[in-house]
Amino acid sequence: MWWHTWSERFAAKANAKLPGGRASERAAVGGMPANFGYEPESQELIVGNGIFAPVSPEVWNFEVSGLRVLPSWLGYRMKNRKGRKSSELDLIRPKRWTQSKELLLLLSILEHTIEVTPRAAELLDQIVNGPLIPASDLPPPTPAERKPPRN
Repeated sequence: MWWHTWSERFAAKANAKLPGGRASERAAVGGMPANFGYEPESQELIVGNGIFAPVSPEVWNFEVSGLRVLPSWLGYRMKNRKGRKSSELDLIRPKRWTQSKELLLLLSILEHTIEVTPRAAELLDQIVNGPLIPASDLPPPTPAERKPPRN
């Protein structure tokens, strides 16, 4: 959960750091890229004229409920972004790419998610097939416990 909230929630320690990944920016992205692609043989993610590597095929193809995370993320950050436009404000776009650091963080989060998924699936199976605690055995939450956490 902590990785997937970009370290904004559920940190185990106050000074915890998100895990580093294998990929690095091999060639800087110039201007504002209009396209992106992936070369599985060289494990290179191409963003405009920039290159990020190594990016495994598993990271490139990682999906949640049918949504391929990396292509979707990149699509919203291209010169002509994908997705619905709800107002004229959506047409305001950056003149140059500034998301390399964020992309590297996303790549590392996806790498680590793929790495821990088999163990997470085992834990979920143990939980689902484990004994249930009836709600009547639990104390009702206080009004303070019902409130969302504050930043």
